[in-house]
Amino acid sequence: MSLFSEQLRGLIQERGLKIYAFAAECGTDRTLVHKILKGDRLPADRSVVEKFASVLLLDPQETDRLIRNYRIAKMGEGVYARRRAVSEFFANIDPPPAGGGVPIPQTQPLHLPSGGTVYGKLEVNRLIEIVLEDEAARRNGRIQVLAQPEHAFLMEQLALVGIRREGLCIQHIICLENSLKERSSVYNLNCLRRIMPVIAAGCQYSPRYYYDSVGSHFGNTCVMPYLILTSRLAVTLSADGSCAAVFDAPDYRELYRRIFDGLLEKSFPLTRVFHTPAEQMGYYMRLCADFEYIEYDFMPDPCILFFADRSMLRRSISPALTADPAFLKAGPAYVKGALGINRMQHIRSIYFSQEGLEDFLATGRITEVPEECYSPLSFSDRYLLLRRLYKAALKGDYHPVLVDSQKIKIPKNLCSYFFHGGAVCFVYTAPGRNFTAFSVAEKSIFYAFQDFFSYLPESGDTFSEKETLSILKSVLERAPEKDAPESRTFAGEG
Repeated sequence: MSLFSEQLRGLIQERGLKIYAFAAECGTDRTLVHKILKGDRLPADRSVVEKFASVLLLDPQETDRLIRNYRIAKMGEGVYARRRAVSEFFANIDPPPAGGGVPIPQTQPLHLPSGGTVYGKLEVNRLIEIVLEDEAARRNGRIQVLAQPEHAFLMEQLALVGIRREGLCIQHIICLENSLKERSSVYNLNCLRRIMPVIAAGCQYSPRYYYDSVGSHFGNTCVMPYLILTSRLAVTLSADGSCAAVFDAPDYRELYRRIFDGLLEKSFPLTRVFHTPAEQMGYYMRLCADFEYIEYDFMPDPCILFFADRSMLRRSISPALTADPAFLKAGPAYVKGALGINRMQHIRSIYFSQEGLEDFLATGRITEVPEECYSPLSFSDRYLLLRRLYKAALKGDYHPVLVDSQKIKIPKNLCSYFFHGGAVCFVYTAPGRNFTAFSVAEKSIFYAFQDFFSYLPESGDTFSEKETLSILKSVLERAPEKDAPESRTFAGEG
């Protein structure tokens, strides 16, 4: 028996219902209900489970638990855990910590602990803070870290020094799970979530990975497995953060440097990070060439740039950007290639939220484009773009899917693009931070996102195509009577 069948049987018994009476009220065959309670069968879809909950007068918590157990029984625990991990990745994207306006003190003589050892988590955390800030204050500071992202304080401090010193170089080596079990992809995905604040900090952060058994390398039975290297110090840390050893002798620093560089050569880039639109556009175009097409988009507002014509772009684009040689070189190719109609037709699903759509119409801002690159679109242009989107959807050239925000969250500052067969790309603008674009090609993370996006239409967490089009139509019916004239030239044409 599954957790679902056990819970359902218990709920029926608690309410003193007979099986035949329960089946009759639900409009379900009694034999089928018996098979469900024995664990031999499952309800056809979520609506049947919701009917069970209604008949049993379940409160919201009991209903959520019944639906969750149904999903686990239907998918299997491993697949359910992986899909839930992706959902939680989006629901729990944390911005980098505050403190970007606080300058790092100038380099001062370091007062090393007596004997070079530190005990107690509070003292170890204070040591980490001092060592990182000391290196960040140096003109050509470079911090090298061998540590798992579960060390929350270390990750927060890396984000803080990264915010305060954009030129700071941080090299970070992470061990990812090499098992093919579902829990390994969940662990690897959580590693990505935990490094997000450092990625968004704006410094020169280079996370790299290698595969192994994380527990065998970084468990509490391993002696001082974490390492921080700076130009002045080598610091080793216990896995639980309760003790540390500090070395300032050149021969010890050189020893640990060689160990770190050896791992660096054997590791692979976990992300490729870009902090300017021109860099991102160039890399995006290379991905388009390498991986053929984008299969899924997942962002707050529907991907609406496909429908921007040249005159609209000229009206809105920032004068400072048009004066940038790098943008002038990358921009036209990006508009023609990445936003071409042929690319739009390859996208299987473009997921967005109603809140994101309403925000676009209220502000004229597009999430995937940094605010400093353009002025807000006029009220008429906003509805003009939405009308073009709706017409393309009716023709079957564009596939919008509205996400139910009560069931799944799309972060308002994150756009995700899934390239078929190769990479997941993100555009992330944390509150008060610069534009950041990065991509991830690590296989277990890539497959987790692929499975999640392909599963969404049957998850019950999105509206149907018919419902999505109906909502778009109702939004368009609120458009002002006076509108800009329709242009027939789309981005990428002509």
